[in-house]
Amino acid sequence: MNRILLTFVIALAFVFPTATFASTVTLSPTSISVTPGKVFTVSVTANPDSGHLYTVRTNLSFNPALVQVTGFKFAPKWLAISATGYDVTDNTKGLIVKTAGYPGGITSPTIFGTVTFKAKKAGTAYVSVTTKSMTLDENSKNTLSGTQGVTAVMVKTPVYKKPVTKKHVTKTVKKAVVKTTAVNIDDNVATTSATTTNSDATNTQAEVPAQPAAAETGASSGGTNLLWWIIGAVAVVIGGVWAFLSRKSS
Repeated sequence: MNRILLTFVIALAFVFPTATFASTVTLSPTSISVTPGKVFTVSVTANPDSGHLYTVRTNLSFNPALVQVTGFKFAPKWLAISATGYDVTDNTKGLIVKTAGYPGGITSPTIFGTVTFKAKKAGTAYVSVTTKSMTLDENSKNTLSGTQGVTAVMVKTPVYKKPVTKKHVTKTVKKAVVKTTAVNIDDNVATTSATTTNSDATNTQAEVPAQPAAAETGASSGGTNLLWWIIGAVAVVIGGVWAFLSRKSS
């Protein structure tokens, strides 16, 4: 019953619109930059200049070639009115209309709701509050006046940045190659060298044992002479003793 009465009051206000004080409907943010395919939101706020606002109808236009509406959500306490002409979403014409009443009215800027959009392609689209919007006071009078809210939506195609690739430095280790050259040696020279070497080796071997042999000969000779001297001395002593004993016996 209350919704029917509220709808009737709003209808009367649309038929007999008069303004007793100024009020506006603003949008936030005032500008936004997105890329195609991205989803973004626009907040709608009702701003009474003085007195009370009880009912608000927001009529927003946009470029349907660049953006489209994907949803709308009322702020707390607002009672939505879904009668014909008061609740419209048209992505072909680029239009969204939402209407609701606030129990007890509002006396300060109050968020009305949030519109969700999706960017379609590159370009600049404007979401604007049209003059068909309405803000009704306690006498069901339309108080909307002055400049209303606009949001500039800049849809930009992302710039492709070529990924930076790190260069891998490959160290090459060079192997040293030693070249060998075959030298042909004359057979006669090789034979002579071999003969000379063998001859030197033979002479060396002959001379080395000769030295100890000479030393041994000397030692043998010296030892033999000494032995004869000792034998001779013993013989002389024995001869002397024998002679002495012989004389003593005589």
